[in-house]
Amino acid sequence: MTRRLRPWLALLLVLVLVGCTGPAQQPTKLGRPCPVETLALAPFQAAKETPDKQGVVCPVTGELFLGEVVSDAALAELTAQLPLAVEDIFSCAIVPPNRLAGHLPVEPSRPGPQVSQAIAQAGRAAQAQAVLVGTVFRYRDRQGTNLSVQSAASVAFGLYLIDTRTNRIVWRAMFDETQRSLSENLLKAGAFFERGGRWLTGAELARAGLRETLTRLPSQMPEE
Repeated sequence: MTRRLRPWLALLLVLVLVGCTGPAQQPTKLGRPCPVETLALAPFQAAKETPDKQGVVCPVTGELFLGEVVSDAALAELTAQLPLAVEDIFSCAIVPPNRLAGHLPVEPSRPGPQVSQAIAQAGRAAQAQAVLVGTVFRYRDRQGTNLSVQSAASVAFGLYLIDTRTNRIVWRAMFDETQRSLSENLLKAGAFFERGGRWLTGAELARAGLRETLTRLPSQMPEE
């Protein structure tokens, strides 16, 4: 059944927006210290479906997750958004994903340490002290409009920080969200209005998720 913003919710939204400076404001740049002097960004990786099709494997860690194979377009969208999100939060030198891509294997033979080692080597070649890489586990666009959807956007990904000196993952964080209306989840009312008080596209939800997840990255290089 199509989900719509209820009349009382629409009225509440109007009142909140009137009391604010404006809807869907651009996020401010935080300018936090970066954990390293130079941070390399790797293209987002696609999770690989297991032989029994009961889940997917993260190529960076080798871990099994509930998820699905995503399109190349979804990977490209998240990869394009990653530098923008990092620049909004951190103040440091950044090596963009397209520069790192040429140093990565096209199809790694085994997920896990071999992949993280290859990513670390690519970071070292770019003279970065750490590499930030993500894996996408789900990417579904909304079916509908800003005010009414048949199915909401749903995005899941993991972010991993790899120390280029040791080849080890020193920090990780997950984002997994299917957007829900304000009436379904009052606990996230703040995020609902910060995101414009409407149904987001998959790209918009991914963009918000990247920013929210990156704010959890510490300003100092985590210990192993």
